[in-house]
Amino acid sequence: MKWLIILEGILVCFFLLLLVRAGMCRQRGRKLCQKTAKNVMLMSRHDVVAAEGEWKYPPFSGQIAENCIWGRGTVDTKTPLFAEFSALEELLKDGWNPPCNVYLVSSHNEEIAGDGVPKVLSWLQDKKITFDWILDEGGAVIDAPMSGINCKCAMLAVHEKGRYTVRIKALQQAGHSSLAKQVKTPAARMAGPITEIEKKICSALAGF
Repeated sequence: MKWLIILEGILVCFFLLLLVRAGMCRQRGRKLCQKTAKNVMLMSRHDVVAAEGEWKYPPFSGQIAENCIWGRGTVDTKTPLFAEFSALEELLKDGWNPPCNVYLVSSHNEEIAGDGVPKVLSWLQDKKITFDWILDEGGAVIDAPMSGINCKCAMLAVHEKGRYTVRIKALQQAGHSSLAKQVKTPAARMAGPITEIEKKICSALAGF
């Protein structure tokens, strides 16, 4: 577990260093200049699902045993949250001056689709704060995923960018189905745009 936390911390530092390289304007003997119009967000959550069933160690003890940290939520997703805080704290301790605003956002009720993130979103909208990029929980550290690789790999997830709800309505005059005036039924007419949306989604995912 210790190497997992360290590796995720390295990944967060890597992204932060990329950010610095992309947005920094260093002059010899001076600190990085601030670009307050630029914003980035590091996201995670600190709630957990119910600790059901039997546990070898108490689910909320955080007990260290058998070279592991035992407890509900130790992997999903407390290590990324810990890595984000640790990476920023260490960078700031070393005198790092970020070239933009860095926001840390962690939800307390994500598992039940609660009001944590919606309230954050509402606050950000009120303040008219937008982001150039957002880093949320990603893939896991897994064994070699393919031949030719002989080490563990950290999978960078590029999905879960958000969701969009589309409401489709097809009207039909009341009457017996055998006497319908329109050639296509409402279900058939709704199938057209649904199919087009599906095609675009599949086309977009084909690039990943």
